[in-house]
Amino acid sequence: MTDELGIMASPLVIIYSRGSRVDIDEVVNLVKKHGVERIVVGMPRSMDGSLGKEALRVQKFIELLSKSSPVPVVYWDERLSTVAAEREMNFGGATPSQKRQWLDAVAASIVLQAYMDSLRDPQHD
Repeated sequence: MTDELGIMASPLVIIYSRGSRVDIDEVVNLVKKHGVERIVVGMPRSMDGSLGKEALRVQKFIELLSKSSPVPVVYWDERLSTVAAEREMNFGGATPSQKRQWLDAVAASIVLQAYMDSLRDPQHD
């Protein structure tokens, strides 16, 4: 989630997958509760930019989410976001159990931050 000005991204909650329909309902409820304007989903591209099995699964999820969402759903390249999250957590002195618990949430905030930064970048198409 970002702050009201769309400047800083930070984790809101961790959604543990319980199946597409339940996950989508949970995301839509969060959208409504927090007045979200757009959903950004990390796309797990391969290092060469291609779409592997996981990316195709995410594409399918995005299609389903888009049909239920009251706001636009966009995807953003998430390559190396987990590596960046691990680096940030190490720098912050996170314990191994904190890393296990929060790694995906921190990586998601990095993906969202990159997307938000791109909107302010005059070079962004």
